[in-house]
Amino acid sequence: MKLERWSLLPLAAVLAAAAALNSDSANAADAKAKKVGASQRIDQMIEKNYAAQGIQPNPPASDSTLVRRLYLDIIGRIPTHAETLDFIQSKEPNKRAKLIDSLLASDGYVSNHFNYWADLLRAKTELNGNGQSAPAGLAYGAWIKESLRQNKPYDQFVREMLVASGSSWDNGAVGYYIRDFGMPLDNLAITTQVFLGTQIVCAQCHNHPFDAWTQMDYYHLSAFTYGMTASNVSPNQRTAFESLPRGKNGVSAEERQDLQRAFSEILKPVRFNNVFETSRSLRLPDTYKYDDAKPRSIVDPAVPFAPGAAVSDSENPIHAFASWMTSPENPRFTKVIANRLWKKAFGIGLIEPVDDLKEDTEASNPELMAFLEQRMVAFDYDMKKFLRMIYNTQAYQREASPKEVQLGEVYHFPGPVLRRMSA
Repeated sequence: MKLERWSLLPLAAVLAAAAALNSDSANAADAKAKKVGASQRIDQMIEKNYAAQGIQPNPPASDSTLVRRLYLDIIGRIPTHAETLDFIQSKEPNKRAKLIDSLLASDGYVSNHFNYWADLLRAKTELNGNGQSAPAGLAYGAWIKESLRQNKPYDQFVREMLVASGSSWDNGAVGYYIRDFGMPLDNLAITTQVFLGTQIVCAQCHNHPFDAWTQMDYYHLSAFTYGMTASNVSPNQRTAFESLPRGKNGVSAEERQDLQRAFSEILKPVRFNNVFETSRSLRLPDTYKYDDAKPRSIVDPAVPFAPGAAVSDSENPIHAFASWMTSPENPRFTKVIANRLWKKAFGIGLIEPVDDLKEDTEASNPELMAFLEQRMVAFDYDMKKFLRMIYNTQAYQREASPKEVQLGEVYHFPGPVLRRMSA
């Protein structure tokens, strides 16, 4: 059974199809999986490919190699001389698993993975290039770091960003929208690329030339988040200002300018620091040229990613969108984070590129990809548990492969890929 359009299938369907690809029956595979731990099950699936492809796995990495790799991958630095000697000279049979647990529990894990997520989420001190957004940028960074320190489940982490509203000093997650101040359609493109591994940005201006997404699809999806407005003034404040009587009241032009400058200085600290949930409607652009609607038509929120995708009508648009996106039944959400973390450990994903899934995209090992998705859900999106599972595999603990893997080439994971250290 071929996994046709597997990247759009719910997890249950992917698991069933992947099991059917095995030479063993699905029941036998399930029974076998229960007899071993998750890390060992991963090794079994990889080793099955070794035999099928005639591949010789890399030798196990030495203690001196592995201790350096674990420190770099988990906490972002090389071990000290003393830390290296302590590990190499230890006679404990489970010293590798203990080191993995210790590093995952350290502040170094938080710092290193903050760098990873700050890069992915494009977090920086001046979120939109304006110094007045620095308070929001600092609050956003602190929120990301604290989420990692708490080991916040990944689905909750994403959901809190998508529904974030208020001021940055109350909710640092609003930085997710302030980062794209005044660019809600661009923010939607980033959202789908980061969390769904789907690049639909081309469809903002026209139907996608190489994929199934249409411009209407783009606007239907954007309608969910369009009401999240990064603004200097709340809707209530704007209404109050507009209701004030107008007139000069004897104030000279020079005095008005002085007042404007004074208020500008007073309000500087709160500019680019607020996100408000509004009910504004999204319209198609003036240049819309397709037959399914007229230019400037209002677009309702809708999910184009899978037939029958359920989005609650009882929720407001952004909460409905966040619930749909982070659901275990979303065909891409779990797949993308499982593949990203796999690549972080091995240097190459089961799907490449990690952020450009298409309808016909297939993993290099569909059975393994489905298993990783299943474990991510079973772990309740606990990223530390997921990484611990990967780091404890024999495949990860083998010597690195120096061969450069070309785009489109299938890599069967005889060991991690040799790669440059990150900055």
